[in-house]
Amino acid sequence: MNDYAKTSALLAEHLDRRRFGDSRYLEWFYGSNPCGAAIEEHVDDEHGRRVAHYAVVPTVYRTPTGTVPFIFTSNVATDPSARRKGLFREMADRVYPRAAATGAPGLAGHANDASTAVIVGKFGWGLIGPMPVVATVPAAPPRGVRDVRVDDTFLASDEFSELAAGLDWVPVRDWVQSWSAERLRWRLARPDAGYVLHVGADALVVSTRDHGPLRIPAAVVVKILPRPGAHLPIRTARYVAAACRAHRAPVCVYAGWNAHARVRGIAVPMRFRPSPMNVVYKSFDEERMPSDIFRIDTFEFLDGDAY
Repeated sequence: MNDYAKTSALLAEHLDRRRFGDSRYLEWFYGSNPCGAAIEEHVDDEHGRRVAHYAVVPTVYRTPTGTVPFIFTSNVATDPSARRKGLFREMADRVYPRAAATGAPGLAGHANDASTAVIVGKFGWGLIGPMPVVATVPAAPPRGVRDVRVDDTFLASDEFSELAAGLDWVPVRDWVQSWSAERLRWRLARPDAGYVLHVGADALVVSTRDHGPLRIPAAVVVKILPRPGAHLPIRTARYVAAACRAHRAPVCVYAGWNAHARVRGIAVPMRFRPSPMNVVYKSFDEERMPSDIFRIDTFEFLDGDAY
């Protein structure tokens, strides 16, 4: 059993069987990232079975002064047989210096309530807060928006390259994920994601399909990318309608926030969310990334790994 298979078995058992049960997922997420391979630490038991794992993923953020290497904190799992042995601290103590050595001043990501309590309370991370989640319904016709099913052929096409060019143009106040055509192509190549790209004159919007706790089909808007020269803020109603049309869903869900777009809807109560996602961060270099003033302009599902 190779390392990805051993890690997938642990993560499927304790995090998400649907996602990690597919062996292609970690090969893509950890191994094919154009910003660099995942930084991983493991603990195996005496029989070679993986009992603990922690990985972070290199990325690029942008600030008012330019782009900078950054880190997305990703998967953490410990088998019950190995808990309360300090394995996360042991792995984190090895991961942090390796992550800082990439030139990144810090990391950010999302965590559930249990993980947040540990990393904020015991490891000195900062907490921005839970990702807001709203549900909405089509309120305007999807006029002028074209739906494109994302597949390997489309991602390799000249059309995709043209659409994805120049997406890093929007003004930046604090920190934000930097989107190059190369990185967006990789991110949309996630195995079995079922993405649809909604192409309008002023934005590219990415959506997928899911089912909520009531088993109602929902379109999920995972990213809103203003196109170069667009009038800001982006009016999102027609993109919401296009997402519902493409996924044949009566409702649309959006999580996070965007400095240049807003999806209006009804806030989804915590009890209806599978796992509240808190946005967390950690600085490796307080001069370059002061913890007390760190903020993220835009953070949506595609900036993380939930979808």
